[in-house]
Amino acid sequence: MQSLISILELRPIRVLRLQGGGSSKLKQDLTPLVFGLINNKNLCELDISGNQTGDGLAVALGKVLQHNK
Repeated sequence: MQSLISILELRPIRVLRLQGGGSSKLKQDLTPLVFGLINNKNLCELDISGNQTGDGLAVALGKVLQHNK
């Protein structure tokens, strides 16, 4: 997971899809991953649906969106 976070911090990514399902293993691991997007000004589409992450991810997304106005 740390390698993926490093890539998100360094590379311009326009689309990122990490869709989960009933047996998704990512859950809370998505929160640090989303924070890795905080300086990515190129992202236009993010799909993290179905990962059952809870309120912590919503807060992280809010902070990332505020930073990337």
